[in-house]
Amino acid sequence: AATGLVFGLAAALPALRGGLERTLREGSRGTTGGNRLRQALIAVQAAFSITLLVGAGLLVGTVVGLRNVDPGFDAEGLLAVSLPIVPPGYDRPEAYSDLVDRVRAATEGTAGPARVAATSSLPLERGLNFPVAIEGRPDAFEGAVEWRAVGLGYFELLDIEVLAGRVPDGSHRTDSPPVVVVSRGFADHYFPDEPALGQRIEIGRWRGEYLHPSLDRPAAEIVAVVADVRDRSPKQAPRRTIYVPFSQVPLALTATPVFLVEGDPGSVTTVRSALENADARLPTPEVRPMDDVVARSIALERFNAQLLAALAASALLLTAVGVYGVIACTVNQRRREMGIRVALGAARTRVVGMIIREGMTPVLLGLVLGGVASLWLSRLVSSLVWGIAPDDPRVLGAGALVLVVAALLASWIPARQATRLDPARTLGVE
Repeated sequence: AATGLVFGLAAALPALRGGLERTLREGSRGTTGGNRLRQALIAVQAAFSITLLVGAGLLVGTVVGLRNVDPGFDAEGLLAVSLPIVPPGYDRPEAYSDLVDRVRAATEGTAGPARVAATSSLPLERGLNFPVAIEGRPDAFEGAVEWRAVGLGYFELLDIEVLAGRVPDGSHRTDSPPVVVVSRGFADHYFPDEPALGQRIEIGRWRGEYLHPSLDRPAAEIVAVVADVRDRSPKQAPRRTIYVPFSQVPLALTATPVFLVEGDPGSVTTVRSALENADARLPTPEVRPMDDVVARSIALERFNAQLLAALAASALLLTAVGVYGVIACTVNQRRREMGIRVALGAARTRVVGMIIREGMTPVLLGLVLGGVASLWLSRLVSSLVWGIAPDDPRVLGAGALVLVVAALLASWIPARQATRLDPARTLGVE
């Protein structure tokens, strides 16, 4: 009898094994059609995610790089006090020069004097683009330069290094011989093989003629050379710049002064009082930190980075939710198959690996497709990228890592839930 039972079981094993195999195949086949569509959608979402992640990484890298650029001046602790409108009576250069002198004198005469300096335009904000000619070399002009009027203490307050000579002091008046300070870029461009100090330049002279009658004056002597300042944007190289004392500004270049004040609220109050005392018709000045001026110079780049980062985060979230939904649906549909596998002794880690592998397959496919698309996208946004290569492999690698980690986490959660199924209860329900 025992021998017959053994032979009977041996004969039944192939049929039993075949039945189990058919059951497992049928359990998998029942979900194949729907899964293919869902996996295709996951691959597309993953491709979009990696493309947007790479684009966001490039723009964020651009913002970080721009923040680390040395603008050539120190804006920390400074406030800009400017007039929103100019009242009548300021159509003469002497009026502005007198206003600058009176405000400075009033602030220096107070207890705890404030450091104040005036300029026609703030660094990183547009000045005047104006032609100049070198005296004795009328054909040396190769383009316009940046022009700014500055008052006493301007270079000291902004910590702009004086490389040669001495900056103008209060002795340079309207009736004094004109003087000018030039940037290093200006000196290197026009005087590459000789000292710039003592050279003379003609401001506003274009092809032998002056652009305005008030510019027809003796050539200005270069009395100092200062370090370059990024006067338009951290992305742009410093322009060739000239600085003229407020007391010697010609009528054609008259500009409303902006006062730079050390960032003490008491100092701002002092400057406001000095402006009111100098001319009661002056409007209430606007006050803004110089740090805001620096931040605004990269506002567009920061906005682009934030916008693309938000889109990338949304796409990444949709991909993770999609992976989780697909795996959760698959686990629910294949409960019987997984119960049989566990009942037959399959390790729970193997079941988890199988589920995660199925969830990661479309993600990896989308990663490859999106990686190719991101290289194409990087060429399109190359004009928006600065300080980082559009095809920087570190950015692609970081984006791929973020996507893979998010997808693994989204796959692991339902896979871990699948290992907690009770095989007896699952098979009993089925």
